[in-house]
Amino acid sequence: MPSHRPSVARRRPALRAVLAGTLLAAGLLGGCTTSSSPLAPTPADFGGITQVLRVRGILVSDVVSGDAGCPSPDLAKAAIHFTMTGLDQASPVSAYLYIFGDQAAFERRAT
Repeated sequence: MPSHRPSVARRRPALRAVLAGTLLAAGLLGGCTTSSSPLAPTPADFGGITQVLRVRGILVSDVVSGDAGCPSPDLAKAAIHFTMTGLDQASPVSAYLYIFGDQAAFERRAT
């Protein structure tokens, strides 16, 4: 007795086409925003910054406050040296972060 349902072999290409179309549509919609203006940076302490990095698959270790990577004692007050691992990096990456209390503090140390 013949079946009226399409065979599994004939349904797979159709299913793949539907999935590909759905993924394409989701990618296009996900890349669009309702505003053309860039996102405004928001203040965060070092703990908040490391949480954002962790969510994106980057782990932070070997944190040293006051290590500016240069001999400036004034810049050392705002400096944090740390190591990052994760994503596509084969070996740990050394990074420096400078956190300033306000724009005026940044401008004083910009040179």
